[in-house]
Amino acid sequence: MRSPIILAVLLVGCGGVNSSGTDGGADGDADADTDTDSDTDTDTDSDSDSDTDSDADSDSDADTDTDSDGDSDTDADGDADPCDTCDVHASCIDDECVCDDGWVGSGSDCRDFNECLQDNGGCDPNARCDNRPGSRDCTCEPGWFGDGLACQPIWTTVYSDPGLTLGDWSSVVGHRGRVYFARHGADRYFKSFDVQALAIRDEGLMAADEDDFCACGSFGQLVAAPEVLFYFANYAHAYDTVDQAWFSVSYPAGRQRGEAGAAFAAGAVYLVGGRGDPDPIATVEAYDLDDTWSDQPAFPVGVWMPTAAEVGGIVYVTGGTLADNSPSATFASLEPGAAEWTVLPDAPFADWGVMAVGYRDQLWVLVSSRLLWIYDPFAGGWLGQQVDVPLGNRWSPAVAGGALYLVGETADELTIVQYTGP
Repeated sequence: MRSPIILAVLLVGCGGVNSSGTDGGADGDADADTDTDSDTDTDTDSDSDSDTDSDADSDSDADTDTDSDGDSDTDADGDADPCDTCDVHASCIDDECVCDDGWVGSGSDCRDFNECLQDNGGCDPNARCDNRPGSRDCTCEPGWFGDGLACQPIWTTVYSDPGLTLGDWSSVVGHRGRVYFARHGADRYFKSFDVQALAIRDEGLMAADEDDFCACGSFGQLVAAPEVLFYFANYAHAYDTVDQAWFSVSYPAGRQRGEAGAAFAAGAVYLVGGRGDPDPIATVEAYDLDDTWSDQPAFPVGVWMPTAAEVGGIVYVTGGTLADNSPSATFASLEPGAAEWTVLPDAPFADWGVMAVGYRDQLWVLVSSRLLWIYDPFAGGWLGQQVDVPLGNRWSPAVAGGALYLVGETADELTIVQYTGP
């Protein structure tokens, strides 16, 4: 009877302590101990292998994910990414940080580069360079136009003569390919400028006893018709530009006036307002090329020294001086043959010294020799952008050969400039 008991003890001794740390002999069940040892050993090995594989796979996968996700901290080998240190104003090129255009530095630290310090930033010599973060702006200086990289003058001097001045009073008009200008007063003269040859020619003066350029009475303006020039003031004259000779035209006493606005349209010279009785007057007269006169609809207000010009066959009038000596902003147009003037919104300026010409199918009005305002009849309003004129004084506009010119004085010498702007 001792043998079975010894066997049982031996089996228990072989079982020892199971892998889970449980004493196989604690519950005294030999079969249970055997099952536990077998199952536990098997599970432990299986779990251990599984854990080992899983850990290995996890390590391998982590490395792979780092590369595929472009991790900024490490690459596949665990090294730091060189692009991680690039400045926000830099680009990573071949694993090297390079500052973007307009910025300088190591690539890891980029700072703005002032392009304006070198060659005016690439701007035109007649442009202003303004530095911007990573860039610069080019703006053409006053008197010039363009994109800033290339600037062109708005006005180009085509003639100057230190031996001539315009004095306090002058008359200017364009006719065909010439600009005609006259100085009034003791040192009066009458000359023309050939816009192609860029040369001055002396023109003839009126008869000594009928010389309206004497500035001894009412001031007048030169007006261009297709074949001749007209001048209405103390007397009425026409000038043959081919023969360079003046001749008288009819000027009845009831029609005479000085300092009126004058424009040629539909075969007639329109005289608007001026000095008269009462002073100023609002009446309008038309001188036809057949040497006859006719009454026209009165201007909305009495005014002297207004400016008048023809655009698209219509006469436009503005500016001048009212009866109370205040400047006029009244702006109106007259279509030849119409029964009355069309009163337009007041001009954006009120000034005594205004002179207008028709140019590019628009009305260009020079105000006090400082600024050109432009009225577009087709748009029905004044353009928002004005044109600055060169420094100087006594500028008067004229259109000749399809171009716009100003005749005036700079540094006390006669100067003629051509508009070369947009």
